[in-house]
Amino acid sequence: MIIEQQQILTTQNLAALFLGLELAKVLRGQLGEMAKQCFGWICRRHQMKVDTWHARLVMLKNTAYAWRQMVLFLALLPAKAVDDFLGWADGHLAKQPEEFQNRFRPALRGLVLAADGRSLDSESAKESDARRFLGWSKTRHWLLIDHQNQ
Repeated sequence: MIIEQQQILTTQNLAALFLGLELAKVLRGQLGEMAKQCFGWICRRHQMKVDTWHARLVMLKNTAYAWRQMVLFLALLPAKAVDDFLGWADGHLAKQPEEFQNRFRPALRGLVLAADGRSLDSESAKESDARRFLGWSKTRHWLLIDHQNQ
């Protein structure tokens, strides 16, 4: 969990690469699509049947990496483009199976609140069931399901 906090702060050093290589300028016109690709991949990956507990943990860790990359891409976009992405993401999630929508919607709610500059620790965030999408947890992760019981 401590390592993940470091990874959140540095975005796996992707932010440093973007700055050092001036990638924001080069990729500016593609960042919105890159964020969509991340979100779509996360949705697909979370719906794949993964048989072993360890493989589910790896999937969760990898999708959390993709989520952080997506957040970086969004942070480099103007507010209008972020709003457009959030509308697209809501529509994309609405096309997924209901079970996945119900499980994943708190992460999207958390992203919407963060994009609006609101804290996920506020009472309104807690009431809306908004969650941070992290890859590690001290207890059973809220995004993991047991495929053996399905």
